[in-house]
Formats: sequence, C-alpha cells, structure tokens
Amino acid sequence: MSNKRGLSGVVSVLLIILITLVAIGIFWTVAKGVITRSESEIDMGSKCLDSDIRITGLDYVSPNWTISIRRKSGTEEFQGIKFLLHDTSRGESTPTTLEDVSVTNIRLLETDVATISSVGSGISTPGNVDKVDMIVYFQTENGESFCPIRTFDVSDLR
Repeated sequence: MSNKRGLSGVVSVLLIILITLVAIGIFWTVAKGVITRSESEIDMGSKCLDSDIRITGLDYVSPNWTISIRRKSGTEEFQGIKFLLHDTSRGESTPTTLEDVSVTNIRLLETDVATISSVGSGISTPGNVDKVDMIVYFQTENGESFCPIRTFDVSDLR
C-alpha cells in the first residue's frame, strides 16, 4: 500500500480563510478609492449648486470693464471667479480672454464689482461683447476645483 497523505482538514480551512481575507482586502482597497473619489465629486457639486452667484451687470468705462456680481444663495467661501468675454466683432462669438478676478467671499444677497482691464481683455468696444462666461472655483485638498461655466447674455444684463 502506498502511504499518501493529503492536507488535513484544519490546514484546508485555514487556507480558505486566508484566501477569503486577501480577497476582502483587495475588494475593500478598490471600493474605498471609488467611494472617496465619488464623495469629493459630490461635495464639489454641492458647493457649486449651493453657491448661486450671478452676473447682474456689465459696464464699460474706458479703460475697464466692470462686472457686477450678486450672491443669491450659499455661504461656502470660494477661491475666486474667472470671466470670459465673448466678442461678436470677429464674425462669431469667440472667447478673447480669461480673467481671474479677486472677488472672494461675497456674503449672501450682497453685490460686489469685479474690474477687468480692457487692455488685458483685448476688448475695448462695448458693443462687441455679447456674452460673459463666469467660472466660480473653490480651493480643495486636491487644488482648485472649478464649477461648471455659467453663460450670461449681455442683453439681459443692461
């Protein structure tokens, strides 16, 4: 007779438990990354929705553009606002500049004014601007996070 011995029942059970724990560890590592990434995206989306900031006026007094901004809701402090002016005199609505303006922490229902130099914007004729894009951004642990672009028609602002 041959004297072959297999693994004992205790060793088999221990191997199955060990393999199960390794599989759970791998699954948890992947799931935690997805959950954390989704959580930060949801947090940023909620900041953007909560901070209802609108352009209420656009004026040109040479050599500067002044943009009036009003906060309709939200209390979250934002890092800044970027503006993009669209010039119709070039045949189509072509963005000409992206100005970063130091307008921060407008309180609820308050209005603030941002000033953009016409030299920096490249647009010095008021009648040529037909749209203004506004991008609010927040400082997050990953750097700056931008809200979706909001476009305002200049004819609605005057």
